[in-house]
Amino acid sequence: MSDIEETESPTERGGSETILLVEDEAAVQRATAEFLRLQGYNVIEARGGLDALALAQEQTTIHLVVSDVVMPRMSGGALAKEVARVRPDTQILLVSGYAGKTILDHKVVDLETNFLQKPYTLKQLSSKIRRALDISSPAPN
Repeated sequence: MSDIEETESPTERGGSETILLVEDEAAVQRATAEFLRLQGYNVIEARGGLDALALAQEQTTIHLVVSDVVMPRMSGGALAKEVARVRPDTQILLVSGYAGKTILDHKVVDLETNFLQKPYTLKQLSSKIRRALDISSPAPN
């Protein structure tokens, strides 16, 4: 994930929104957080679902939660459900290296709009994040 040039397409852009990044693998979390910060985002990091839920309840602004699906103690699917309950305006993007039945077992309902399969490119991540954030933002007049 270190090839940042990959995202320098004129159609891809970062932002200034706040993203809660939930990833239980330290190296993946570190690299993803660094990339998102270089894109201009404010990144809050959590190592698991329970930590993320606590942060979601205490932070004033979170525009998007980007979470791994399969994590110990609380899955990304369970986290998404809880975040939707306590922060209904916050968008969710779930990512996973698992496929098929495993993802469905974790209650990821809308695979088309809020799911990104690992391994993904930085361009794919950037695009999915921007799309999720733009869904929650009103269109300019």
